[in-house]
Amino acid sequence: MVGPGAAFGRFLHHGVLYYYMMGPVYYLFEGDPYVPALIINLLNAMGVLVVFWIGKNLFNTKTALIAALFYAVSYEQSQYALFFGHPGMALIFVLLYYLGLTILIFKGNSKGIILSAFCAGMATQFHISLAILIFLLPVFVVVFKSKIKWLGVRDIILALGALMIGLSTFVVEEIKYGHFRLFLDSLGEESVATVGLNISNFLMAINRYVTDNLVYFSPGRIFGPFLVVVIFGYLIKGKKERVVGIFLLMWFLAGCVAYITGTSTTYYYGIGGSVSLLLAVAMIINLVWKKKGVVTLLVVVIVGSNLYKNVTLNRKGPNGAIMAPTGLLLADELRAIDYIYSQAKGEEFSVHAITIPYNVKTTWDYLFNWYGMKEYGFVPVWGGEDALGSEGTLTVVRARSTLPAKQFLIIEPLAGLADEVVENFFREEGYFTTLKSEEKFGEITVQIREKY
Repeated sequence: MVGPGAAFGRFLHHGVLYYYMMGPVYYLFEGDPYVPALIINLLNAMGVLVVFWIGKNLFNTKTALIAALFYAVSYEQSQYALFFGHPGMALIFVLLYYLGLTILIFKGNSKGIILSAFCAGMATQFHISLAILIFLLPVFVVVFKSKIKWLGVRDIILALGALMIGLSTFVVEEIKYGHFRLFLDSLGEESVATVGLNISNFLMAINRYVTDNLVYFSPGRIFGPFLVVVIFGYLIKGKKERVVGIFLLMWFLAGCVAYITGTSTTYYYGIGGSVSLLLAVAMIINLVWKKKGVVTLLVVVIVGSNLYKNVTLNRKGPNGAIMAPTGLLLADELRAIDYIYSQAKGEEFSVHAITIPYNVKTTWDYLFNWYGMKEYGFVPVWGGEDALGSEGTLTVVRARSTLPAKQFLIIEPLAGLADEVVENFFREEGYFTTLKSEEKFGEITVQIREKY
C-alpha cells in the first residue's frame, strides 16, 4: 500500500500512516465517516492544551491562556478540523514538535528532542512538505545551543530512533516501491513542481496567516508583512524576550518555506506555522497588560475577526484553498441521497453527476454504497462517463439507451470547472434526457431527468 499522491510530482507520495490509522476505524464502524471526522476534530481540539503548554514554557501562564484562547477561536485552525483528509491529522504533531523544542531549549530537558524528532516523522507522513521539520531540528539545536543545558550522544541516538519510528511505514513503503528514487529521476519533467524563490507567494502566505488568525481585513498586500515585522520586531528588540522572539520567528518562517520556494498556494502546506504568530501576539498582550485599552482592543479585534469568519464561512466547510469544490458537505450529500431514493419510490434508477474532479464518481459511489445500501437496501447504476482509475463499485452503464426509466443528475458546486466543460456536459446530457424538476440541498443540486 502507498500513501496519497503528492502534488509535487507523479512519483511522490505522502506517508501511508493515515490509511493504517483510519482503515481500522472505517472497518469497525462499517464505513461511517462521522467517526474518523470526529477523531480529526478531537486531535485538533487537543491543540488548545499543547499551545497552552508551549506558551507556559516560553513565558508564563497568562501568556499561555491568551495563546490558547486565540488558537481555540482561530479561523485557520478550525479549517483544519473541518478538512476531512490526511493533512488535517498533521497539525497536532506539528504543535507537539514545537512543544518538544520548548522543553529542550527553554526547560533544559534533553528528552524534548526525542518528542520533536518523533513528531517530525509523524507530521511528514501526513504531508510530505512537513519534512522541513526534520531538516530544521538540528538548525534549532545549533541556533539555541547556548540555551540547551545538556544534550548527550544517547539523547541524539534516541531522537534518531524516534524519528525512524515516526517515519517507519513511510520508509517501508519507499523501500518496497522506490517512489522517492523515481521522483528524483523525474526532476526536470514538466509535471514536477518547480522549486525557486517566489516572493509573491511568500507575501500571499503571510497575508493569509494574518487575516485568518489575527484581523479579518487587509487594506493592502503589504499590510500582513508589515504587521508581522512589527510583532516579531517588538519581541526581538526586548532583551528579555529576544530569544523567545527569535524562536517564534524561526517557527513562523518554517511555515512559509513551502510557499517561498514553490508556486502552490494550497492552504495547508505551512500547517501549524501561524500558531507562532498567535503565541507572539499573546506575549505582547502580556507585556502591555497594564494598558487595558490596548489589551481590550487587541483581544476584541482578534477574537471578533475569527468568530466572524467562523460563523460566516465555516458553515460552507473547508475553503477553496484547501479543497475544491467548497460547499460539498456530508449533511447536504445525505439529504440529496434521501431525496433521490424518495423520488425513485423503491424502483431501479440511475444516477450521474457533474463533479470535481471531472467525471470522478468516487464520492457518490462511496455514499450510495455506505448510506444508500444501509438505509434503502439497494444502490443505483452509474449512468454516464466514469474517469479511468476512479474508485468505486457502482455498475457503470455508458450505453444511455439501456438505463432505467428513472434517472437523476447530481450537480456539485461548479467553481473550478471551466464554463466550456460545464456547457459541453449539459449539452451532451440534453441529447438523452430532458429536465423534469430539480431541488437544491445546500450547494448541491439534484435534477430529475426524463428519457426521450
